[in-house]
Amino acid sequence: MSHLTRIITIACLVSGMAALSSCNKEITMTDSQKAFTQMAQPGLVSGNAYTIEFSASGYQLSSTTDGKYRIMADDQSQYVEAAVSGDLGKIGSSNKVLLKWFKQENLSEKELTMILSHSDNKTNTYWLWNEEESTGVIIRKLI
Repeated sequence: MSHLTRIITIACLVSGMAALSSCNKEITMTDSQKAFTQMAQPGLVSGNAYTIEFSASGYQLSSTTDGKYRIMADDQSQYVEAAVSGDLGKIGSSNKVLLKWFKQENLSEKELTMILSHSDNKTNTYWLWNEEESTGVIIRKLI
């Protein structure tokens, strides 16, 4: 085997191993991030508590093909909207997320880089977390 053939073979093996290891990417999570991924309902989370939590009675869920997800109370007293830039990738990937929420007659907004911490393919639910702000959003893709 020539020197060039060995180099090409080694390069192929290394790139193949890198691709294989990225398929099963495990992320290291903080305790607060782990606790967040155990929450079940879509909603906006601050710290370890829901700011706005979806309930099948009294709330509506919606999503659009351009990456906007919304949870709104039937009486419109509160809502949260998450506008996700780009596609939701694999666990550990990051997305810019513009969060807007209305609660107790106050409108708030912030843009965060959030890590996809967990996903459930059966329900199309995604857990996005920002450690610095201790903020998370659980969204459900309906379309």
